[in-house]
Amino acid sequence: MASTSTISSSDEYSCPWWIAPDGIRLGKGWANCTPLDWTVPLDEQLTKDQSSSIDFIIASDVVFLASMMNSLLHTVDTIFNASASNNPSFILSFQRRDAKDGEGSAAFTTVDGVIAAV
Repeated sequence: MASTSTISSSDEYSCPWWIAPDGIRLGKGWANCTPLDWTVPLDEQLTKDQSSSIDFIIASDVVFLASMMNSLLHTVDTIFNASASNNPSFILSFQRRDAKDGEGSAAFTTVDGVIAAV
């Protein structure tokens, strides 16, 4: 199915087929979200049209275990490569669960651990 991102006579953009019917109008564009499993290849979760048109990745409270960091960053890297023409941004927030200064926890990641992994 082809994208319907053309301008109509009423100067409004049509929602692209791959985010319809749940796409939300945002300015002159469209927005949608989807959960991703970082242990499953991206092409098994998103169509090529979806993965190549991502502008923002927003992840909140998703890296509390150090063992999850590589999978997350691999998924983000795959999306960045697929959507390179959009120059996507990655916004990450999380609650600190590490020891006082980030030492002493083999399971929980730290702010320094996240920065070092990037």
